[in-house]
Amino acid sequence: MNGITFFEWFVKILPLLKENAVIVMDNAAYHSVKKDRIPVMSWKKRDIINWLESKGENISYPTTKGALLAQVKTIHTEHDKYVIDDYAKENNKTVLRLPPYHCELNPIELAWSSVKSYVRTHNSTFKLKDVKELLERGVEHVTPEMWKNFVGHVVKEEEKFWNIDSITDDYMDEEPGRHILTIVCGTHKPILPILPPEGSTLEFNALCKTQRLPFVMYADFEALLVKSTQRHGVNTEALHTHQPMSYGFMFVAADGVPAELMKLFDIPRTPIIFRGSDTVDDVAKRFVIAVIDMAEKICCDRDERLGCARARNKYRMRFVCQNFLRRKL
Repeated sequence: MNGITFFEWFVKILPLLKENAVIVMDNAAYHSVKKDRIPVMSWKKRDIINWLESKGENISYPTTKGALLAQVKTIHTEHDKYVIDDYAKENNKTVLRLPPYHCELNPIELAWSSVKSYVRTHNSTFKLKDVKELLERGVEHVTPEMWKNFVGHVVKEEEKFWNIDSITDDYMDEEPGRHILTIVCGTHKPILPILPPEGSTLEFNALCKTQRLPFVMYADFEALLVKSTQRHGVNTEALHTHQPMSYGFMFVAADGVPAELMKLFDIPRTPIIFRGSDTVDDVAKRFVIAVIDMAEKICCDRDERLGCARARNKYRMRFVCQNFLRRKL
């Protein structure tokens, strides 16, 4: 699902709703496409200036990125709007967005749980056509009475949150002073989150000492969730374990590495994909062997190899070689 596909579906479904309907929606990425991008620190200075000027703002020169972003902050609420929300408003509907990570406040989650339970209970063939029919019957299985109960359950959950907020406020008023959120796990010591001061930014004070990397490997993995009965300590039991199923990785070379050398030493410029095997151990083994093979092609004892003689003077860095030994160029 993406923002364009969801918007096309939303446009078709909106006329089926009653006037002044309230649409409860979570904050999934495809629900949250912005009408106008808001400048951030990663933007170029000229782009921030162009954005401000397009909104009718005057710029005082000389200026800095920090000053420009502070100016953006004063007006960003006027322009920080969602495509879906505005379209619904134009059609006399209201989008009510849930707080992040609070799916328990959406009754549709209970309805979907009922539908999936129906499919899981009645599925015997595991064929896509049969599953689709079960899905349709599962939706019909959700009656108006069930939906009323789902909404009632969510109302109780919401009231519970309100009560917790009220108790928290009363407790904090009774205990004056600074309150620090602590995360406690079993017998471990509390973790005290330390946040930077409000409005501060991350700065690299020694950018000149950083090193460019001739090669970067990007990798991603997929795993199967397998039921488990393993216990960790007295009070913790693992419900599932992750078992490797497939992987993909790709080596990307810096601009200074000639393409002909990549081809000469058989360094692929396209992703390497492995889609599973009969044994779990074989997936991990294949990945390690494949990465070591690529590392040996990039880094070896012969000066004429890729990333050695030609890259030594420019990068002055180390390559990872077999057995993860580092060799200085």
